[in-house]
Amino acid sequence: MQYSTVLAKYQQCQGQCSDAKKDFYTNIISYIERNEELLKEIHQKFNNVHISEQTNLLAQSQKDLIVIKFSSTIEIFVKQLLNIHFASQIDNTFIESFIDDVIIDAKGRNVHIEYVEEILKKFNSNTILKNMINPTEHSLTYAEFKTSLKSLKNNRNSVAHQGNAIVSTTIQDIEENYLKCLLFIIALDKILDDNFI
Repeated sequence: MQYSTVLAKYQQCQGQCSDAKKDFYTNIISYIERNEELLKEIHQKFNNVHISEQTNLLAQSQKDLIVIKFSSTIEIFVKQLLNIHFASQIDNTFIESFIDDVIIDAKGRNVHIEYVEEILKKFNSNTILKNMINPTEHSLTYAEFKTSLKSLKNNRNSVAHQGNAIVSTTIQDIEENYLKCLLFIIALDKILDDNFI
């Protein structure tokens, strides 16, 4: 999967979205562009480098940094999208504040499929996200989205609780999961617009 493909999808969404979501998509596009540059720099530094112990430690630190940066980015954007979507439909400050507290300020809640489905069920108890994701329309399957979100979450938790990302995970794995999670946000936006109005 290429950054240019994901970036083009976001630019298309930005052109078609409501005014309430223009800034949201602008921010994501900016993050995608900056993160692509960060990864290019890291790939240049570590491609074809003799792996000494010091280089290996530096590479692990870079991988840990990328895990935290990418998983945090996905978490923030998924929560912002949910908040923008549901709060924009309500004309009550108390309820808007409640939605903001439940979705955005849910401390310690890493984003994963079950979390998203739990939030959606608060607005429609019959929500089954698996049935709403169409691979033809959303680029990937429910299982692919679930696996990518889970991988970023597990690596982030490994950094937070064990000091480093899962050893067998490569920077390329992290990058691939990040790009798939970015596509999940587009799929989630479409699902919200189609089913939660």
